[in-house]
Amino acid sequence: MYRKVSGSLFILFKQNKDCYTYAAVYTSSFRMLQPRSMKEKEKFNIQCSHPNLIEEISDKLKYYRYRKSLHQFQVADYIGVDRTTYSSYEAGMVGYPLDKLALLAKLFEIDIVDLLDDYHRFLFLGQGQQVLAFRKNCKLTQELLGEILGVHRKTIMRYEKEEHQMSREVWGRYKKFQKMV
Repeated sequence: MYRKVSGSLFILFKQNKDCYTYAAVYTSSFRMLQPRSMKEKEKFNIQCSHPNLIEEISDKLKYYRYRKSLHQFQVADYIGVDRTTYSSYEAGMVGYPLDKLALLAKLFEIDIVDLLDDYHRFLFLGQGQQVLAFRKNCKLTQELLGEILGVHRKTIMRYEKEEHQMSREVWGRYKKFQKMV
């Protein structure tokens, strides 16, 4: 049994035959700061004030997670990975599976393309068609483009058929060559 003294102060009592035992209980509630401290979020928001100014996927993940006031473990549970795996996504230490990025985009209520950096956007939007169209527009053979990019002719053919994913290193040479043409 209890008796309310004020908004958050209660007196609990228990009766044992002719004896009463009393205890004062003070209740309080507080809101947890998201993320661990407000300073961490504020510092990040000063550096990354708008998602269009963020280049790295890892920073975009942090930005959108902070915006939704979610903990890493909550995001990890939603996409079906361990918290340490999600933490490594935000640290940029591992690759980003497109199925997980699609789930993250759904959670953050954004288009998946908004999460991607230029390299992953290139892959997501169909590297094969882009490479093929660029090569034909420049009137290059697969062999010549392969020489320019430092890969075999058959690798260019696999890129165009979406049988092989272009590495970030080769993509960098591809973008550089695109700017020169």
